[in-house]
Amino acid sequence: MNIIKRYRSNIFIPVILCMALCSSCTEGVYFNVTEPAYVTIPNGVKRVGIVNRSIISDSNNVRRSIDNIISEKSPLLDKECSMNCISGLKAALIQSNIFPKVESFDSLHLINSHPNAFPAPLPWTEIEKICSNNKVDVLFSLELFHTDTKVNVVGSAMTLLNAGPDALAGSGTEGTIVKTGWRIYYPQSRSILDEYTLGNNVTSSLMNHKETIRNTSYDMGQTYASRVIPTIVSVWRDFYIRGNRNFKIARRMADAGDWNSAAKIWQNEINNPKRKLCARAYYDLAINQEINGNLDSAIGFAQKSYEIGGRQLALDYLNMLQNRVAGNQILNSQAH
Repeated sequence: MNIIKRYRSNIFIPVILCMALCSSCTEGVYFNVTEPAYVTIPNGVKRVGIVNRSIISDSNNVRRSIDNIISEKSPLLDKECSMNCISGLKAALIQSNIFPKVESFDSLHLINSHPNAFPAPLPWTEIEKICSNNKVDVLFSLELFHTDTKVNVVGSAMTLLNAGPDALAGSGTEGTIVKTGWRIYYPQSRSILDEYTLGNNVTSSLMNHKETIRNTSYDMGQTYASRVIPTIVSVWRDFYIRGNRNFKIARRMADAGDWNSAAKIWQNEINNPKRKLCARAYYDLAINQEINGNLDSAIGFAQKSYEIGGRQLALDYLNMLQNRVAGNQILNSQAH
């Protein structure tokens, strides 16, 4: 038993040492890149309109009444909160500075005849009329807004009624499912750019229920806006810091933010007769080029590093760069 433990430890220690030595050859660096939005709004779209189509038709009073009873909600709450949802979307689009003009058309009476159901798309003739009359290029439509609320009260009904409204309001919670459905209409090509449902589960006290749903609705509008806004994210890259004295000097330069001086050292090292150091120099040059925004040059250096050194790190990085180029092609086609 002890022999087996000792034998394993004799293997385990060199493995750990090897991993530590390998990991110490590189150091990480963070920098920001812009990723394309999930939904492409064509580059050139400048004027955005927003409409609320989620209001339930008066012609469906029976179904609406049943829905209100089952879900234990105020008949006006969905209407009020759907407008909050529109406000959240509008505020986020304005804050993004992507579109010079963002307007919501509250006076337009577009209806949904089916509670808790995504309606069929609006006719293109109606879309074109709305966009033409209001001079907008694209139309965001809240097609569905629905809340489903269940009340959980602690204590007997008689005790709570005798205690008064304040005791009743503080005696339990309300759980609400908030569901939204969106479409983005682009009349120029008569295409629906996005069709998406977004849900959220909310729990609140009886006293704060309405305010919680109002705030949640606003936040959900902002969340939907993120689907059309390119995102700035931080990415992590490893670069080589060891191999010879020059790599150590280049590392100090990079740590100080002087990547161009570090690149001059790596440029000299690509002529190193040792293949391993040559490959590392090409790899670090690729990192420098990506930081500078030159993805094509970065790909060339990363490919050279892999061809010479055959390291998986270089191949993985090459794939990352190629994915970034593909993402940039999408980004360039988007309004931003």
